[in-house]
Amino acid sequence: MKKAAGNRPNVVVIVLDTARAFNFSCYGYGRETSPHIDAVAKEGVLFQNAVSPSPWTLPAHASLFTGMYPCSHGCTEKHKMLGDGTTVLPEVLKGIGYRTVGISNNSWISRSFGFDRGFDIFINLWQLVQCETDFADPSAKGMDKYRKAAGLLMRGNPLVNLLNGIYGRFFWRRYDYGARRINRIVGRLLKNDLGKGQPFFLFINYLEPHLEYKAPEPYWGRFLPEGVAKRDALSVNQDAWAYMGGLVPMGEADRQILTALYDGEIAYLDHRIGELCGMLRRGGMLDDTLLILTSDHGENILDHGLMDHQYCLYDTLLKVPLVLRLPSYFEGGKSAEAVVQTTDIFPTVMEVLGIETEVNVQGRSLLRANTGRLAYSEYAAPQPGMEAIYRKYPAGNFHRFDRSLLSVRRDNWKFISASDGKEELYDLGQDPFEENDVAGSVPEVESALRAACAEWKERYWSEDAAGTEASMSGEIRKRLEALGYFN
Repeated sequence: MKKAAGNRPNVVVIVLDTARAFNFSCYGYGRETSPHIDAVAKEGVLFQNAVSPSPWTLPAHASLFTGMYPCSHGCTEKHKMLGDGTTVLPEVLKGIGYRTVGISNNSWISRSFGFDRGFDIFINLWQLVQCETDFADPSAKGMDKYRKAAGLLMRGNPLVNLLNGIYGRFFWRRYDYGARRINRIVGRLLKNDLGKGQPFFLFINYLEPHLEYKAPEPYWGRFLPEGVAKRDALSVNQDAWAYMGGLVPMGEADRQILTALYDGEIAYLDHRIGELCGMLRRGGMLDDTLLILTSDHGENILDHGLMDHQYCLYDTLLKVPLVLRLPSYFEGGKSAEAVVQTTDIFPTVMEVLGIETEVNVQGRSLLRANTGRLAYSEYAAPQPGMEAIYRKYPAGNFHRFDRSLLSVRRDNWKFISASDGKEELYDLGQDPFEENDVAGSVPEVESALRAACAEWKERYWSEDAAGTEASMSGEIRKRLEALGYFN
């Protein structure tokens, strides 16, 4: 077995973008969707109640990278940039001699939004050849596509730009959402850049199972309900905002089909996670690697009348998988019941590596008891905002989403406070899908959690929150729009 230099383990952090814990077999799901991740959990620790501090990609990743809540790192719906005023995990690890590599398949997690800091190598998966010009535009149509291409082609290296444009337009999603290519890149890195004895930090964002759900066969149709033809599954609506705006009615049959397609995405990604772990094992690195599997947020699949991952702080979006494996630290097969958050990953890595740092983090090491803590999640403003959403869907009804949200969880109790005055309380032990609002029936609990929310807002929330807006190119905007985001 290879040992990392200085007896420090390698660190691999894998984000399964948009993966909610409810649909993993290791979390008790009725379908076998995640056998390889289940196997990792049996060799490590499975955290049963891991909570994301945000329901969408940008602030959730920023919290993972900084160990801070969105209100503190400032990378939110209002300020879409991870600013230089924060210290990020790859910077710390690079500073103590780690080789740092990031691979992202989500355009939010890119140089444009400040996420390349601290990485020796940062790879945008939607580019065939890595460069600063983000040329490809997967959503441009007709002559607009050619006008945009003409304007960008001559920036930097025209040949590289052309290759990236062709790749992003025609090949990026030809087979899957990028997991196969990511693993091929990792395989080459493990044989070259990351296989030289120097300890390494590897961050990966796999975009599966993000909308649109279309895993490759045999995973795509694996879980379809009996009697549902593939042509029916192909025609199910996957335009989240058309549904949420009341423009496309959907019912139970649609929910079952969408869930089956989503589960197929998870099963396919699980296959790729097994492949990745196999590469680490064959290279003699797996047992000397702190392996962290998690997600940035979950997904609504018609839950609460919602789709995709915006506009709420229910556990369909906040409860995420979290598995840690390092044989020298974690006894295999353990299950941790305490409420934890993905903000805890940063300080956990610090403690495992024995690093003394003055970095100010709000997370707590997962190696320590977390019983009775308060877990906060924030949604600073609707994303996309009302002006943008009505431009795209002028006939829709979205005004009920125009609000900020804050939730606090203590043990099995969850309280949600909205800026429009609405309050909700849920007993997650009895009602894990938050279908029965018990606000008003448990006054002592409700009062304590309401006070906690009020104190949090007074202490951290401000209309002038720290942060700067990213300078977002039109091409980045279009790419995000192709993923269901728009501004």
